[in-house]
Amino acid sequence: MQLIATTMIILSGFFTPVAAQEATLKGDPNVQINVRSQPTRNSRRLGYGLAGDRVTIINRMIGLDGYLWYRVRFSRSGRMGWIQASAIALPDSDTATAAKPPGVKNIILSFQSEQMLIQIFNQDDETFMNIYDSQSGATLLNSVPVSVESSPEGTSYLYEGNITVRVFQGIDGTPTIELNNN
Repeated sequence: MQLIATTMIILSGFFTPVAAQEATLKGDPNVQINVRSQPTRNSRRLGYGLAGDRVTIINRMIGLDGYLWYRVRFSRSGRMGWIQASAIALPDSDTATAAKPPGVKNIILSFQSEQMLIQIFNQDDETFMNIYDSQSGATLLNSVPVSVESSPEGTSYLYEGNITVRVFQGIDGTPTIELNNN
């Protein structure tokens, strides 16, 4: 068992998986567009794209920095990462429409440790969890349903699948996470 304690960051936002959608990077053709490991400007830079590069949008999320981000796969190289929405041109839509997608999911707990970014969110009276590896940028869990248990000490969010993940938020607001390989 691995136990990781970290400081909680409260985020009011959403995560929305999307059907794969083609898009193009936009901006000054002489400026590099950062590709990040996580949906925040403070995450590791994986590389860059240029205006005109074609990408496939895989997910979208309001990041810890409050901006809308898209997880993309570059058409030419196949590389993946997160890019701020302001740098992406969607076909037949505008940024205002992209910033308010249907099926908004309300994040109830979001925090980042050195090893992972964890988000727990509600949609349609169900609770789900996302976990991203902060080092590699890999998605470990994507919109998996979790059970919720409240006690006088705090709230537990439990996922049991190929791994068992228990996120506990104490009444003082501090979250902890336990991971077990099954």
